[in-house]
Amino acid sequence: MKPIDKIIAPVKKELGLVEKKIDEILKDNVFKEKFDGTFLNKGKKLRPIYLFLLSRALGYFEEDIVDYGVIVELLHNASLVHDDIIDHSPKRRGENTFNSVYGNNIAVLLGDLLFLSSNKLAIQKRNFKILDVLTKKNENLLIGEIEEGLNTGNIELTENEYMKIIKNKTASLFELVGEISCILAKIDEQEGKKIREMSSSLGLSFQIIDDVLDFVSDVKRVGKPVMNDLKEKTLTLPIILAIRKNKGLKDKIKNFFKDVSQESLLMEIREDIINSGGLNLAKERALSMLSTTKKIIETFSPSKFRKSLIELVDFMSERSF
Repeated sequence: MKPIDKIIAPVKKELGLVEKKIDEILKDNVFKEKFDGTFLNKGKKLRPIYLFLLSRALGYFEEDIVDYGVIVELLHNASLVHDDIIDHSPKRRGENTFNSVYGNNIAVLLGDLLFLSSNKLAIQKRNFKILDVLTKKNENLLIGEIEEGLNTGNIELTENEYMKIIKNKTASLFELVGEISCILAKIDEQEGKKIREMSSSLGLSFQIIDDVLDFVSDVKRVGKPVMNDLKEKTLTLPIILAIRKNKGLKDKIKNFFKDVSQESLLMEIREDIINSGGLNLAKERALSMLSTTKKIIETFSPSKFRKSLIELVDFMSERSF
């Protein structure tokens, strides 16, 4: 049994229902053929997994949690469609991206359609507290995308600015999961604050690990192009931390940004980032956040769901290596 299979075992039924419902929503769409054979139902569904395990661990056992899993996953997939357009990515989860198949103009609209499908289902639930949170996280998500776009090629990007971007762009969906779980389980404000912070840390660490994998992984493993951040003139935490240690790296990156087809220079920059400790320092930040998350989860009442949440954090820790 794969580690992820063991983790999802307590909520395997709910995950299966998410996949079924997403298929039904997409097949019911007027452009259903555009979604066939795409990456949409092929990811790990980490956010619904986290939602199901967290809400169950907090004592919420109603079946409508599946709908909220669909809402979160559709929102996530919509953001990926837009990400791929911005990054000019040809592959996602081993499949052709929408932009590579239909072009940017249609891909933007198909991404918007997924956003709409997520929000439409949320409105149907008629839980206005969750709708308020969803609206805010939608806003955060878009702000993060805009901020990242505006900072394309910004060699002076600071660590604080980077963290603000990924808090909006990536951590907001994990925060959404934490908020939904707290609302449904009727968690008090003090405990809810702790869970929201935990969820934010989980999302931040996830993005930092992704940034590390961009340097050390391969297309087969991550299902998308690697070394893509620098090619898209995007500064990530490993790069920012490496520049602190190696001031000459900044000039090399500036030179590379003038012509991102310089493959030999790209590999030289990669080695400099590794040798200066940028990757290791970024890993340490992510692992520290995951350690804090794990300690909070360990305060939950013992259950198979708590156990799987702890295993999920361990799985993410190992993912960084």
